[in-house]
Amino acid sequence: MKPYRIINTHDLTLLSQKVNQQLHQWSEEFALHPLYCSLSLPAKESMLQECISIEAEKKTIACSENNLIALLQYAVFNHQDACFTPASHALATSMLGLVFTTDVFFNEQSCFHPIEWSYSGSTCLQMTLYCGLHRTTLFLSPSWVYQQLPPLKKKQTGLSSLEHATQTISLPLTLELEAFSLPLQQLLELKNGDVLVSDHAIESPLALVYNKKHIAHATHGKTSHFKSLSIKH
Repeated sequence: MKPYRIINTHDLTLLSQKVNQQLHQWSEEFALHPLYCSLSLPAKESMLQECISIEAEKKTIACSENNLIALLQYAVFNHQDACFTPASHALATSMLGLVFTTDVFFNEQSCFHPIEWSYSGSTCLQMTLYCGLHRTTLFLSPSWVYQQLPPLKKKQTGLSSLEHATQTISLPLTLELEAFSLPLQQLLELKNGDVLVSDHAIESPLALVYNKKHIAHATHGKTSHFKSLSIKH
């Protein structure tokens, strides 16, 4: 099942701080030049490339561009040379293991297309890893990111049932006309269905009142005169 969630700025900031703390801890122990990162929602265009799969427990939890090992060589040895590649590979594994808090390995035999993680509501994140002027890009799997996000706060009020939400409700609305005089005797004899003749001008809007508050105004229909009303907010 694909994880779905809208990641807000607060969630992104908290996760970014957590990852940068882990990178700082690793850099203090191993690196000549410190590593730091930024997290962002990935643009679909950036996910069209082929990446190296980073796996844990036989699942791809991230993928990286091909220059990740080269960046680690610069960070640790301040030099690019093939003799440093095995050590840089091992250090990259330890660095990612600290970030993902699990044992990971590079599956360089398997090219992964991060576009597979691009769908509406995906929690996939792009991690740009920096070291001085050097940088590389990793894509973090939706499943891993989802597990790192803080739990959603439950609302105090539960959701209404569909039947309750769509049921018809009668509202006691009042249409107010311009004030007019009516003899007391006629007022006392009024009953349902009686018709009152008002001096209210046909072009003048009527006030629509609910709980003693104006919520809209109504105008008479032009074609059928007093038989129709047009309600406007």
